[in-house]
Amino acid sequence: MIAPILALCRNPREVSAHHYLRSAIVERWDADDTRGYTKLLSASAVIFNREMLSMPTWLDAARMLGVPRYYFMDENVVTMRDQPEYHTHTFHQYSSTELCASIADFSGVFVSSQTLASYVRDSGIHQNVSVLSPIATQLPLAPAASTLDGLGYSASRVIRVAFFSTPIRQGLFATYVLPALRNLAHDFNIELVAFGCASGSLDDETSPLRVRTPKWNMNYESALGELKDWNPEIILQPEIITDSTPYKMPTMLITAAHVGAALIASKVPPYIALALDVHQPVMLATNTVQSWTESIRLSLQSPSLRYRCAQAAIDWVGENWPSEQNLATLSKLLQLHPAPSDATKGERAKRYFPTMAASFERARSLTHSQLETVKAQTAQVEQSIRDLDELRAALLDSQRMIALEAVPQALSVE
Repeated sequence: MIAPILALCRNPREVSAHHYLRSAIVERWDADDTRGYTKLLSASAVIFNREMLSMPTWLDAARMLGVPRYYFMDENVVTMRDQPEYHTHTFHQYSSTELCASIADFSGVFVSSQTLASYVRDSGIHQNVSVLSPIATQLPLAPAASTLDGLGYSASRVIRVAFFSTPIRQGLFATYVLPALRNLAHDFNIELVAFGCASGSLDDETSPLRVRTPKWNMNYESALGELKDWNPEIILQPEIITDSTPYKMPTMLITAAHVGAALIASKVPPYIALALDVHQPVMLATNTVQSWTESIRLSLQSPSLRYRCAQAAIDWVGENWPSEQNLATLSKLLQLHPAPSDATKGERAKRYFPTMAASFERARSLTHSQLETVKAQTAQVEQSIRDLDELRAALLDSQRMIALEAVPQALSVE
């Protein structure tokens, strides 16, 4: 989420000084992987996601090093705790009180919608709350060229449709959307690109529907680039209403806008309100096979409708989620927490990594001539190791030759 925003920063020095943040957000570290701790030494701040409870060692390390911490929420984790489908996640353990205690010493909270920001403030969870939309890359000026294709219907032309799988969304898709696509594939040349679905899991020999199942890239910026490469004309978003639904932002509409595709979504918030917009940036379907069939058929039959919806999405996102808004929020973060000095990094190392600190101080004290001497000694040791390996190999060859010469002698004695 942060990487594309940083890429748009106007000040190259800031981007360079905070390159660690781009790396930290882009990489997915295991909670027990201590190799990433070295990045904390030069970190201005660390942003933890909603799975924070699964990262106790990271939380402890950041606190010990005095690195400012932020929490990012793209779901209302408090309202989600009572939903059984989320109990495999650590965030289901949070009550409002527990979450407040967990982030009491955090510098702030980033959320994905204004409604969620209001909830965090009104519930007393945290008062320093800022809104960040998922991405801040440049929007296209118009939908994909293929969407314009004559603005007329052609049964022979391939229409690519995309779907993004999650454990909950997968069940809805299999129940309501996939049967609709299989039926429509008899009348339309459809290629389904289902990100994150197991290979072969959506195949059906009785339907001409073509299916592709690319892996879902957990880095959103990279996933967006891969989606653009597939160039879908329609994106499907089956959803259900949960306690967290009122606090969500239309993430998939933003995704569709950035690739110039038309979006068909379930008739749930926040898409219901968007469908009432005069330009209608999204088409809706109730969660029945019949409704999804009708909505998808209408879109397949009308390239002009797809184009209008995609263009309306681009216009709506550009007006409501301008990249300048994200840049202002992130610039404030970078100003509050400039890159730590060498002295600060050294103090952090001494505090938490005494062995590393000793090595750091020893390396700083070496003169150029001393470094050259160390390099020469290292080279000598490496050459000695190679010589020993060659000697060992020669000795083994000699032993084999002796053994071979002994065999004829033994046979002659017999």
